Amino acid sequence: MRSALETASQRMFPFAGERTDGRIDQVIAHLPGRTVLVVGLGESGYDAAMFLLSKDARVRCTDSAASDVLGARKRQVERLGAEVELGGHTGRFYADCEMVVVSPGVDPCSLPLVLADSEGIPVIGEMELAFWFCRSRIVGITGTNGKTTTCELTNRILSEGDLMTATAGNIGLPLVRKVAEAEAPEILVVEISSFQLERIHKFRPFISVVLNITDDHLDRYESFQEYVEAKRRIAENQRRGDFLIVNERVRHLFANGNGGDFPTVFTVGSSRCADLSFGQGRILSRVSGEEKLYDVGSHWHLRGEHNLENAAAAIGVAEILGVGERAIYSALSSFRGLHHRIEFVDEIFGVGFVDDSKATNVDAAVKALESFSEPVILIAGGRDKGGAYEPLKEAARGRVKLAVLIGEAREKLKFCLGQVIPTVSAENMDAAVELAFENAAKGEVVLLSPACSSFDMFADYKHRGQTFQRKVKQLKQKLEERRRNHEAA
Repeated sequence: MRSALETASQRMFPFAGERTDGRIDQVIAHLPGRTVLVVGLGESGYDAAMFLLSKDARVRCTDSAASDVLGARKRQVERLGAEVELGGHTGRFYADCEMVVVSPGVDPCSLPLVLADSEGIPVIGEMELAFWFCRSRIVGITGTNGKTTTCELTNRILSEGDLMTATAGNIGLPLVRKVAEAEAPEILVVEISSFQLERIHKFRPFISVVLNITDDHLDRYESFQEYVEAKRRIAENQRRGDFLIVNERVRHLFANGNGGDFPTVFTVGSSRCADLSFGQGRILSRVSGEEKLYDVGSHWHLRGEHNLENAAAAIGVAEILGVGERAIYSALSSFRGLHHRIEFVDEIFGVGFVDDSKATNVDAAVKALESFSEPVILIAGGRDKGGAYEPLKEAARGRVKLAVLIGEAREKLKFCLGQVIPTVSAENMDAAVELAFENAAKGEVVLLSPACSSFDMFADYKHRGQTFQRKVKQLKQKLEERRRNHEAA
């Protein structure tokens, strides 16, 4: 049976409950002297608190955790007049608040959010707060996978096209920090997670991009449909004059509405019917009204059809904003991808090592496997996110020679993958790398593509990837020293 808090958390999501539009408008439009509670003092919450203080709001901050980093942030905002509590939430901090600003990582069952929803106190996210004061046109990019790559590539293309651009959101700096800067770029390319879309109100990108929607975060959402509903919100406030670039496989989720007052829609896909059609190293675009063929294969350095799909979406944004082919090709040629996303690390005696630690869900790991024609020794596992591993099993069939499994989900992965490929378990990343190498032959690839979150063993996916890379370097150094000593003897 679900607890009362879990039941109440259904009201966390505005798409599942009543809206408090008028009160949000009133508070944000007249912030000086308003009492605003910031829930979560991570990077996003800290920047939101600092921004609210700069607008002369009365700010309270509450975080259920306590750490040295949070302590330093507490002291900083207190010096500017905020009240802060760490290590738990109390009713005193919630009392008399007129609005709540929540960080995206805060649990929907967090007490201040449940209380606010039950009493009709407006709750918004940091991204919504930033939007009210944003002077730049926003390109908002969401999707289960590919967001960061597409954001970085889009920003690179627009910069090559002499537009003043910057990135923000889930990709790095909170949007509210960029908005607070004195000089506003023409374009802000914003990576947006489903968590950040849960609490939007008027957030409205000029161009929205929906790359894909597949199973993810089912440890947070009660169903895949609830996750889909969060993703759909990126286009909720778009109107005529705006643009929506959407994967053709999920186009049906964005039905034309609003009495015909709907953005211009362009589809991305592998079919010939897509407005941005990709395949065999080429992208055919009809965004400008005429067909333009981009021979991406001769300029593009990233593996996999999924990355060609990401490039198609970025080209679509560029064409809408009037960027020419020369700038597009220049950006494609110079773009080398992201750290921890199918990143080549090193080679040891003919065995390649690839870091795809950013593959924190099954679909991402599947796409990584599909990028290789070489036999793969797969390192996978971590904290389970509630999705099914069957797609990974099918992708592994005929591609993966051995799966080395780590973390909390290794038994669940073993049960699934073990039906089609050999599996072994490892206690930690160091042991996993050694086991993988011992079972690899020249010409094969050791691929870290976990299909799980990292939080059971690591601070985040970057820490996981760094640990993998460090071990690979250490292993190579040890083996080369052993060979030199053998030759000297």
